[in-house]
Amino acid sequence: MQEALAKLEQEIKTTKRACRLSKSVLEEGLDVQAEAQELHAKFSALAEALAHLNQALDTHYASLEDDTQLEQILISLKRVKSKTATPLASLESASSAKEVLEALASLEQGVLDLEGVLTGLKAHPSLNAPTSPKATPKAMAKKYCPQSKEELKALVADESVHLGEIDIGGLTDLSEVFQHSHRESYEGLETWDVSQVTNMEKMLDSCRNFNQPLNHWDVSKVTNMRGMFLGCDNFNQPLNDWNVSRVTNMEKMFFGCKAFNQPLNSWDVSNVRTMGSMFAHSFSFSQPLDNWNVSSTTNTEYMFFGKNSLTRLPIWYRA
Repeated sequence: MQEALAKLEQEIKTTKRACRLSKSVLEEGLDVQAEAQELHAKFSALAEALAHLNQALDTHYASLEDDTQLEQILISLKRVKSKTATPLASLESASSAKEVLEALASLEQGVLDLEGVLTGLKAHPSLNAPTSPKATPKAMAKKYCPQSKEELKALVADESVHLGEIDIGGLTDLSEVFQHSHRESYEGLETWDVSQVTNMEKMLDSCRNFNQPLNHWDVSKVTNMRGMFLGCDNFNQPLNDWNVSRVTNMEKMFFGCKAFNQPLNSWDVSNVRTMGSMFAHSFSFSQPLDNWNVSSTTNTEYMFFGKNSLTRLPIWYRA
């Protein structure tokens, strides 16, 4: 749900920016066809993101008791979709700057209406409550109980399987379970009981669509987090509540996490031996790490290699 909402909000920002740029060009009568095509592509992407959110909301709504407030939000979202369908279609056939600008005016009003609906949606209690089996009983019902990592990998590779329906039982090795996954949704992953897991190496390696909150996971038995979020371009969720006191390997844990910028200063990393390339190419990361006890760490090589947003390195850092 949160993933679909975040995606839609990002598409709204992108579309509004495109509208501002196109207006100036269109008002001068320049590149009408090119601008119309560009706008059609941006608003089509927005419509697709809206459809994904509608689908997620329908699933969420079905798992709750009658909720008239959420029902009205669903109706409003579908109304916005309906109102923007005609001007969106007209962009494909528009032949003059005037026609494009008229369609654009209707579409911009639709975006404003959509932002108003999203404000109400984000304030809705059921979306702000902590995720739990009681909050979403239907979504969290366990249908699958894999007995091996291979069985689990087959399940998560199937996009039709909701991750919240998987009970990983006593599995201890989740290494590479989602590696290079092309899943659109990771909703439900936050409900997994990982309290017995010891190995999460490259668990989410190169999962470019992943941005699911996992802060409530019990990772207290995990010893290996090497490359866990490697290449997760869009991941930016809090992890500061994790107990990582048993972890010994954090090499490349956030390598290439371009969006990640969450506080980690409270982590107990006193047993970590290697942090090589841990935040390399993490362009957005700018959090302080001065509280870390790195007395056991022997490798911090290339830990902050590449472009990042740090204004200064931790006082203990040695390249």
